[in-house]
Amino acid sequence: MNPNELPTLVAMVGYPRAGKSTIVRDFYLPHGYSIVSPDNIRRIVHGRPFDKAMEHYIWSIVYTMADSLLLSGNRVVIDGTHISHRRRESWVERRGVFHHICTPV
Repeated sequence: MNPNELPTLVAMVGYPRAGKSTIVRDFYLPHGYSIVSPDNIRRIVHGRPFDKAMEHYIWSIVYTMADSLLLSGNRVVIDGTHISHRRRESWVERRGVFHHICTPV
């Protein structure tokens, strides 16, 4: 793929442990993408993989980081599950594309 044809914003979609982070590391990182990972932000903010009470705050940080990187001219990949339609809406509004990871049932 021609690097000039790569999308500016990509959001990964897939179940936990489906291989999203591996694809981000092996494909998007070498193509110069900045990675925004909700899981990493959770670990930094509260030291746990998930805390329902903190999710609104965590996603505010994710959106702020992504918007700041995009405004600075970076390509951005969001390394999260994005299973629900609600979680994908913000990336649609930002004209992002989705990289779906399909896994067998």
